[in-house]
Amino acid sequence: MPNELCSSADEALQYVQTIPPRQGESMVGVPFEARDLVRVGFVGVGGRGYGQLHEVLAVEGVQVTAISDASGDAIARAGKAVEDKGQPAPALEPDSRRLCERDDVDIVYVCTSWESHVPIAVQAMECGKHAAIEVPAAVTLAECWQMVDTSE
Repeated sequence: MPNELCSSADEALQYVQTIPPRQGESMVGVPFEARDLVRVGFVGVGGRGYGQLHEVLAVEGVQVTAISDASGDAIARAGKAVEDKGQPAPALEPDSRRLCERDDVDIVYVCTSWESHVPIAVQAMECGKHAAIEVPAAVTLAECWQMVDTSE
């Protein structure tokens, strides 16, 4: 990825106005199949992620099938919250890569610290999953284009 630090305002403007060549077909207008049940894998269930987990659990037609976090305590707490809402016990995966590879996950919701948003989202998409990311999704233009290129 290119270095996004520029030595002048003109150089910075030129950088942001440069659109890299398309890596694949555009996702604009691509239809997605309707589902009666959307299976969500959560990565990051600390403060913000734990709150978002409760929001997602309130949505009809959503099942949280897997949870990943670096903290064993956070995973256990989130797993219990899923079961307390009457859903089956989710898989508890300490390694987010394994969560992304699961066949029972349709979308990976990334609620980790911002530094890991892009790598986890890219991995999810490379595994054929949809990815949802808390803000900021990315912090550089290069990271934005990495996600666009991966999705296309």
